Amino acid sequence: MKIALVGYTIPGTGVSAIPSIASYLWGLVGGLRNQQQDVHLYIRDDHFTGIPWIHPVRSPKVSWLIYPTFLARALKNVSADVFHADYIVSGAALPKNKPRVVSFHDAYPFQQDTKTMSLANKIKRKFYFRCFDACRSADALIAMSNDAKQDAVVYANIPEEQIHVVYNGVDTDYYKPLPKQDHERVRIGYLGGLDSRKNISMLLEAYKLLAQSRNDIELHIAGSGANLPRFKAMNLPQATFYGFLPDERVVPFYNSLDIFVFPTLKEGFGMMALEAMACGIPVVALNTTSMPEVVGDAGLLAEPSIESLAREIELLVKQPILRKQLSKRGLERAKQMSWNACAKNTINVYEAVLGR
Repeated sequence: MKIALVGYTIPGTGVSAIPSIASYLWGLVGGLRNQQQDVHLYIRDDHFTGIPWIHPVRSPKVSWLIYPTFLARALKNVSADVFHADYIVSGAALPKNKPRVVSFHDAYPFQQDTKTMSLANKIKRKFYFRCFDACRSADALIAMSNDAKQDAVVYANIPEEQIHVVYNGVDTDYYKPLPKQDHERVRIGYLGGLDSRKNISMLLEAYKLLAQSRNDIELHIAGSGANLPRFKAMNLPQATFYGFLPDERVVPFYNSLDIFVFPTLKEGFGMMALEAMACGIPVVALNTTSMPEVVGDAGLLAEPSIESLAREIELLVKQPILRKQLSKRGLERAKQMSWNACAKNTINVYEAVLGR
């Protein structure tokens, strides 16, 4: 099967993008190629690899808002059995007269509060909705979780039968346990965005609550965003904020932790939780949205409150044996959620679209 896989960028190009979507695109490419599929990747021309099946798309670097226009031109004369976009914005550029599949990661743009939104973000949101309207007629949408599927039905009014659930994968050859170093305190940490929906404030307050009665814990936060100065100003004891981490520091960071906390309130999948599990780090997440699907019994799920999150974190702080048990479960779960499994299920969607 000849597949035109379309996106904005892949990891390692230095292009500012949503990291989880770039990882999804590159992971899916690898999985499809492992399944002996004829994959052709179309991405922005920031990083030309010389690989014949990667087709750089020339586009002005002024703004990502104009990329779909140039992507559509590049795809106009491309021949493929199926066209698959990694995201709604790229999906708007797919040729309308060809079999089309678009990946739907979450419904966050539909749920944003526009009252305090800047004019620039309002323009971006309006552009996203224009792209989404262009994707409504796609032959299939791939949702990253059952929760994301329900959001697509409820918020975007997409027919349920048009949506297929295919879980993301993780590269367990890259995200893997490294030799451990001994630490004086239990290291609690998070890696990811610091915007409001990631709910880092709850993690910080839960840590603050625990630190009132414990001196055997420390907090490590990796990620950037407008909230970072405010978080630093809380002056939490034994807390370190690293800002943005380059790719080569991500796996060592995961492995430096004893507990990974993922307190997001709204997440289509939660790649960072899966990456942490692949590194053998026990996970505490909230019992909301897609997290029960991703974490399953390989981690602890707290109710969305400061007190509940603090209790689950403290349970792991107190019980190193439980940490080891969850570490083993997490490694097994990560193996089940491979990119090969993701690719096989994605091929099933392609075949359904093509009537095979």
